[in-house]
Amino acid sequence: MALPDLIYAAMPYVEMANTRALLKSLYEQSDSEQENNNAKFPTEDNLSQLHEKLSDEKVAESYDCMEGVHEDNPIKKNKAKPDKQINFIRDEIPKYGLALASIMHITSGLTRGASVLPEAVSDFLHKNSTRLSKTFNFVNYTVKGLDALKHKRSWDALGRLAYSVIAPFQAQEDLFLSSGISSGITMFEQGQRHKVPDGNKPKSCAENFMHNIGAFKKMMLEIFNGGLWGPNRKVFVHEDREEGHTMFLGAIGNFSGALLGMLSGKGKSIKKIFATFVRNAGGIVCDWGKIMSPDWNNKVSGITYLIVSVLDVAQSLAPEPLASRVSHISLAINNLANYFYVNTSKATSDGDYQEFKGNVKNNAEDQFLVNLARTSPNTRDMIIRSNISTAA
Repeated sequence: MALPDLIYAAMPYVEMANTRALLKSLYEQSDSEQENNNAKFPTEDNLSQLHEKLSDEKVAESYDCMEGVHEDNPIKKNKAKPDKQINFIRDEIPKYGLALASIMHITSGLTRGASVLPEAVSDFLHKNSTRLSKTFNFVNYTVKGLDALKHKRSWDALGRLAYSVIAPFQAQEDLFLSSGISSGITMFEQGQRHKVPDGNKPKSCAENFMHNIGAFKKMMLEIFNGGLWGPNRKVFVHEDREEGHTMFLGAIGNFSGALLGMLSGKGKSIKKIFATFVRNAGGIVCDWGKIMSPDWNNKVSGITYLIVSVLDVAQSLAPEPLASRVSHISLAINNLANYFYVNTSKATSDGDYQEFKGNVKNNAEDQFLVNLARTSPNTRDMIIRSNISTAA
């Protein structure tokens, strides 16, 4: 028996497989029993099980991370007021610092080697724009990485903090290339989050880490079995079917290209140029996946990263001083992309992250439970029985 359209129109953000199974069993039992002896279902025993689940505090907290849930849930404890000082460090300092660095990058990119500015000023902008970008990207990634760690999202934290460990020690021309280590991990995590139990609100960091390893294996198998084309593919699909597999596929090239680039040593080489192509080819696929996401931060970062990927390949092939000028323009745009993409970690912590539409459709039963959770037990009985009697 099909569940009502009300369920499929919902917008959930967490996996609640056991509760969904219980709700479905009510329909199945009702259908079976009514055919056999016209008994009245659901039974009081099953209803009490459902009420118990819906009254569970952890379940109630999970409901509140779903889009469209704006009303206060009476079960949920009052949240502590956000620390304004921490929020200022997390949100405002990176914003203005990266903006200043980007202005310096653009100025240097447009004037370097063109004798427009005094040589001393040109050298100052060339050196300090990159230092400023490294500093404020370090702040942005570190603060949001620690915030992800605080919320027990292990792979999200690992990806963000990887940038803080690696990027500050890279040359200007290698900054974007090496950042693929960080973005690769975080895009694996976002792409597979729908397969991680309690992915948005994990119970423990260690458990979340192991769940992510399991999810990683599942994603690899699904992409391999589905292929890159054909009706069963999971990648390069319409946004209504996108579940995160396209982003995950791109992350493979993103991560492996960055790793190869870092192993290629300093300066330009055939190996590093190849690594740059691999990293940015993966990046472009990831960016397409981000654009398919309904999350605003992902969409903006996806569009801007596409531009950065093209410019990064161009600067790897161009001679000096053109390469340096292109690199500055690329890093200015990259700062904008970084700001929005790292904000996906903030959005997840704040409960504002928007899941891929394919996952929303697959898990739509959860929003029906959200509505049930807001009602009294008597009203729940009435809603459940009403839906059973009208279900096709």
